[in-house]
Amino acid sequence: MKEKFPATFEIVDAKIAEPNLSYSELAERFSCRKQNVQYHLKKAVRMFPELSFALIVDSRFIGKNQALKNYGKARMRLK
Repeated sequence: MKEKFPATFEIVDAKIAEPNLSYSELAERFSCRKQNVQYHLKKAVRMFPELSFALIVDSRFIGKNQALKNYGKARMRLK
């Protein structure tokens, strides 16, 4: 991922290094919008599903149906 998607790698690396950073703080750090941060985090989890255990991708601002699907998947992982 580092060579093929460097922006995605940098954002994921920063989020894993400092999990308490908000999307706004990450966006400010990388001079982009928080929607772009969310896009890169979702992209990384889609490419490497095992990252879903290290990253929590906020789905509050996704469409209602997609957010409900993500919530159900997250609950199933916790059981």
